[in-house]
Amino acid sequence: MEARAYPGKGLSLLQLAFAMNEELKRTAFSPLVNLDEVSQLDNDISVGLATIREWRNTFNRTNRLPFDILSLIPIHLPPHKDRFRASFVCRHWRRTFLRRAELWSDLDLTKGEDYVKTLLERAKGSQLFVLFRGHKMVPTSTMMLLSPHTNQIRDLVFVSRGWADILRFIDTNPGPFPLLDSLAFNTTSEDSDVMVCPTRLFGTAVNLREFYFYSTSVSTWSPSLGHFVFPNLTLFDFVVQQSEDFRALRLFDFLEASPMLQTVRMSIVANISLDGIPQERVVTLPNVKDLDIIVTDCGPGYEIITYISCPSIASMSFMLQGDPETMVLEEIFPTPALWNAIIRRYARSPVEEITLLLNILARVTCTLTLRSSDGTAIGLSLGVKAYNGVRDEVHHQVFTEATSSILYHPQLANVKRFRICHSYEYISPAFTPRIANESGRLFKSLGPLDELTIYRCDVKPYFLFFLGILEGRIEAPAVFSPIKQLTISHPMCPSVEEFRAAVVGLAHLRHALGVPFERVIIRAGGLPAGLEEELRPWVGSAEYCYEDPHGDH
Repeated sequence: MEARAYPGKGLSLLQLAFAMNEELKRTAFSPLVNLDEVSQLDNDISVGLATIREWRNTFNRTNRLPFDILSLIPIHLPPHKDRFRASFVCRHWRRTFLRRAELWSDLDLTKGEDYVKTLLERAKGSQLFVLFRGHKMVPTSTMMLLSPHTNQIRDLVFVSRGWADILRFIDTNPGPFPLLDSLAFNTTSEDSDVMVCPTRLFGTAVNLREFYFYSTSVSTWSPSLGHFVFPNLTLFDFVVQQSEDFRALRLFDFLEASPMLQTVRMSIVANISLDGIPQERVVTLPNVKDLDIIVTDCGPGYEIITYISCPSIASMSFMLQGDPETMVLEEIFPTPALWNAIIRRYARSPVEEITLLLNILARVTCTLTLRSSDGTAIGLSLGVKAYNGVRDEVHHQVFTEATSSILYHPQLANVKRFRICHSYEYISPAFTPRIANESGRLFKSLGPLDELTIYRCDVKPYFLFFLGILEGRIEAPAVFSPIKQLTISHPMCPSVEEFRAAVVGLAHLRHALGVPFERVIIRAGGLPAGLEEELRPWVGSAEYCYEDPHGDH
């Protein structure tokens, strides 16, 4: 309040308000009344009472939170509905929240012009995170509000039915975008007409580090990767689905123009065309540590990774998805020559561990993971639709191609650890001998192992000749190479007695051959009583570890 010579000055706020009210009544009934003075007194009393209410509110627990703690509350509230509500709790909260400009930096352009204006005022000079959702028409006037602020935009996400609205945004806001760190496009419907597109899109975003390009609409038109050049890009996430051929040449050109890439994830649902790519071309990505590619096509899927070189690779995964009605299963896994080329390209040191994982649900999915002595992991996967009528046949062919790929592995003799997980609770009796023969062929070819791990498997195909229930239906018993440690984790066996007979029989045979297991470890939710004692005469040591069969180990 303005300093005035009111009676009672120096008293408490409540006493002062009472004194001012008495002064107002005295002045109002004075024969020399001054209306301006009365009005001023009335205003001062209102301010005083508001000050008193605010002062009294400070004793409320919600208003006594320190600024540093109170300012953290909106961080845990979703923008922006709850943050707006929280700012109306009281003046203290409102002042605190409005001081933090970064709380209001998430802009959804579909919320309307007034909304965008309000947030831009509150955000001040903070970095902006802008979302453009094309399911609702965004007026050009709303887009233009961002023009003076493009140098503040850090993240820009487009979720649109097509490219027409996106190009309109780019035309309205040409930049510059010096702080743009992440750019994402997600188009989900068709553009019927070919549009006029600038040669370069977001050409001023020279510091962009993350680029997400999702086009899953089978569109007749979308800008090619040639419209984008980001020399400082570190992450590229690319998903495309289109009815026409996908030209790998444009992809390779884009990757080659992004030498700082560290992570590359790509999913391509299309017929891949290698037209225009010389056989000897190699796209070198010197800084890429993680490479993940999924291809669904009828074309040269595996050839893509033979054109890409990543000297710093730590993890590489490649998956080919297909339909047995359109794909020849025998041609899905790489030929020996191509397989060797992949290993040489991505394995910088000898491969010491191989994992074979099969999962049978709506798809038969097989994944081969090769881990080198330096920790580099190479993963090759195949996912094939498994219709009820052909599931067993698809299962067998996928398993056969996977084991053949391991047998063709050029460094098979260096493998020290082999892990197999055949996550399928029931294998039909007619199909079991075929899996047994393939597994026997595989184990015979492996050299001496430090460890063999069988995880979540129906053990019949691997120890069938000990069970005796299908005797005479296998071409030859599977004879294992020397193995130091056998680990069986969560076995899937018809009965615990059959499992006991298989494990003890195998241990006994290895001992009789003069190459006993040094160690046998069994991890399961329950075992037949006395199994450890039965194993100990035939192995160096036997251990049982209880593990929840439903746990993730």
